[in-house]
Amino acid sequence: MIVKRNDVTLKQFSSVEYLGCLLDSTLSGEEMAVKVLTKVNGRLRFLYRQGKYLNKRLRRMLCNTIIQPHFDYASSAWYPNLGKGLKKKLQIAQNKCVRYCLYLGNREGIRYRHFKEMNWLPISERLDQFIAVSTFKFSKGLAPVYMEDFFKMNSSLQYTKYSDESRLSLRSNNHNCCEYCLL
Repeated sequence: MIVKRNDVTLKQFSSVEYLGCLLDSTLSGEEMAVKVLTKVNGRLRFLYRQGKYLNKRLRRMLCNTIIQPHFDYASSAWYPNLGKGLKKKLQIAQNKCVRYCLYLGNREGIRYRHFKEMNWLPISERLDQFIAVSTFKFSKGLAPVYMEDFFKMNSSLQYTKYSDESRLSLRSNNHNCCEYCLL
């Protein structure tokens, strides 16, 4: 498909990196997941080489600062669309971090108690937490102003704990903010 605007043909790419996040043409998130896996495994290899100099507290602190952010960065954009295989690989990478921090063997199973000891959540639950925190912040007026363009509070609804209506909804697109994108 050729995209033209005012006699200018736009070049198409299969993927684009924007603010460190890889966006592919299908928005599947697979390229971003592979990038995250590469970075996490590389940094974990480095930490294993330095492991004899680090105690449990330092190991956890280093994993929190140089590995966990890769799992988190823009995860609400790329993680939900991943297939089960890549989600499993990401969880395996996080499990390796837990094993490293807690001095566990390579074959030892990771249980929820290990995550609790680390004060971490598994990747899928971590994403749920980010979404819940963002929703809470918006509903309490603590979210960034730009979010007002996407969501609105339904103040006309009477909310009870038994109602199935949401007080938060997507704002209808009354304005054409991307008119330069349309042909």
